[in-house]
Amino acid sequence: MSNPQYTNQKANKARSFGYEAASAPYRKLRMIDWSAVDAISVDIFDTLLMRLPLAETRRLSQISELAAKRMHLEGFTGQETLFNALEWSRKQTQRISYRVREAHGPNGDVSLDNIVARQTKILGLPNSAKKTLLDAELDVEAQSVKPNFPLLDWLAHVRREGKTVIAISDIPYSGIFLEQLFNLVGVTHLPIDTIYTSADEAATKRGGDLFEAALRKSGLDPETTIHIGDDWLADVRRAAESGLRSLHLPRAASFTIRRKLNGFRFVSTRNISDAFRPKAHFAFGSEDQSDAQYKFGFDILGPLMLEVTALTWIAIHELNEQDNAKALYCARGGLVMHEIFDRVTRALDWPVRIPIDDIMVSRLVAARLALPKKDPVITDILAQHFKSSTVAEFADTIAQKALDVDQVWRRPVTTDALTAFLNSDDAANLFDSIEYQNQLFSKHLDKVIGDAQRVILVDTGLVGNTLAFLETAQPRRNWELIQIARSNYSGQPSNHFRRTLGLLTELDRYSPFYIRSSVLRYWHLFEYLLEPDLRSVKRFIDDGDRVKADLQVKNWRSRVETPSNRMIQGVFGFIEQLTPSSAASEFGRLDEVWRRFKSLAVYPGRVDFENMAIGERGMDFGTNNTATARSGRAETTRKAEQLRQSTWRAGTAVGLYPNSYRIRQLLMESKYCGARLFELLRGRF
Repeated sequence: MSNPQYTNQKANKARSFGYEAASAPYRKLRMIDWSAVDAISVDIFDTLLMRLPLAETRRLSQISELAAKRMHLEGFTGQETLFNALEWSRKQTQRISYRVREAHGPNGDVSLDNIVARQTKILGLPNSAKKTLLDAELDVEAQSVKPNFPLLDWLAHVRREGKTVIAISDIPYSGIFLEQLFNLVGVTHLPIDTIYTSADEAATKRGGDLFEAALRKSGLDPETTIHIGDDWLADVRRAAESGLRSLHLPRAASFTIRRKLNGFRFVSTRNISDAFRPKAHFAFGSEDQSDAQYKFGFDILGPLMLEVTALTWIAIHELNEQDNAKALYCARGGLVMHEIFDRVTRALDWPVRIPIDDIMVSRLVAARLALPKKDPVITDILAQHFKSSTVAEFADTIAQKALDVDQVWRRPVTTDALTAFLNSDDAANLFDSIEYQNQLFSKHLDKVIGDAQRVILVDTGLVGNTLAFLETAQPRRNWELIQIARSNYSGQPSNHFRRTLGLLTELDRYSPFYIRSSVLRYWHLFEYLLEPDLRSVKRFIDDGDRVKADLQVKNWRSRVETPSNRMIQGVFGFIEQLTPSSAASEFGRLDEVWRRFKSLAVYPGRVDFENMAIGERGMDFGTNNTATARSGRAETTRKAEQLRQSTWRAGTAVGLYPNSYRIRQLLMESKYCGARLFELLRGRF
């Protein structure tokens, strides 16, 4: 079955790579009666083009490195910074895009053209950079794959016998891009009639609709077509569901192991390199606390919120691509996030092609709306939130007034106790008391959502119970949630997590090996940063033609736009000096900023603690409970309890143990390292 069209030097070198176990999977081709087959569809990557055991993170890094070198030759300055910016933007744009597609369910697949377009826009690069990035992708991909010439030869043979051959691939590349790739690796005469990709067809094999689209467009009968591929789900199971027979040609198990080892070696080498890199620790100077906090907001929190805004911009436009969507920033913290979003997009000239508004919501009013549904998951969530209260106190908090309930409900809240209460006659008083407020809140939702088919909530984090409450209360709407961080640190029901996107991290606890998860070491700093001087929404009033929340006091908007918080003032100051031409430089130094933030969050000193400790802040949900990172003098027996309850344990250790805080911080970090390594050993990646 040799074919003279593959006799050039590059083809012969690639042919030697061959097909793993060609004497095993390849023999399957000879076991089929091809006389009853009119057409063959075939997967591309790891079937026709065999990937080398190169980790995806390393491949993307190589693409960014090559593009940065070429741009530097074209006149761009700061090659290392540009490389960092390109690598960050490519990895994050791809991660967010795929995460949205897989979790939130728009049709189709991610497109490389869209990824590159968003990269260049975020970084403020000229349109000419798109071609440079696409060419770098093509060249690196050509070095990362080898043609499966035995299979290509066989396809050329059956095609000469009159059978139709099509290729079907879940890949962000276009058919034209793949034809160029085949040509680069030595396949100058491709034995394929048409290439159908998920990027071109807005459909996927894993979703099943790409098979249907390809068969419809090519006019093939599924009963006389066989599909060949390596992936059991996409190439076998989904093909069968579309009426095709399939031939499974999997990669060898050793390939998967080698690729994981390659990724582990790449990440480990980079982490070790970072560990020995000179630390640029952020230092609070001799200025007063007000100026120090402004500087911290400008130098550290400003770049971090720039990253959050960029990832939000990517996510909401990915969600809006195929749906009539609207993004709603959730009071309170979301109001400041919205202000930051508007300022950044204006400064960097990012287009916003989706309607955006604010929604007056809190966990309290959202839970109130969902409560009449008596959903077991919602009951379980509420039971965990109110586990330190009695059932009667729970009812008073939800109603925001004292209710007359039977003495039997003075018992502690548990899931069973709360379920019993909600199904008892005594709950009627609670439901009656919240009915009018629920009507007003529903009216507010109808007003801000309008005719949008997809509602994208944007909030701070972590668990995202507001989404769980709202989608239970109004299941007719398609709800999504974007958060700075998503973390089920308390082990609550998390059915809504599939529709909740964590921008910086989706880990349930801090990992010393993932620097952006360091936000979880001092999460309340971000809550404090983004909370305006406004009360949480508890009640609504009917103000004629609109519903008004109690948060919306006189001049409430000015408290968001001109805050008294010096840290957020520093963030706003950082945004004011941004320009499209400075974007690449700012994104290129993000890793350095994250290293500085982690050092402050994990190993704060005395001056760091004094300037970063935020004191008491309310815990919301209609109660007066507070938490703090500060500590006063305490008896030795109470110090451990204060440390455990602190919102910033590494910082609180400085106040409680002034002579030994560094040892305690090291012990805390060692504990997190051990826990994460244990999870990795158990395979929980």
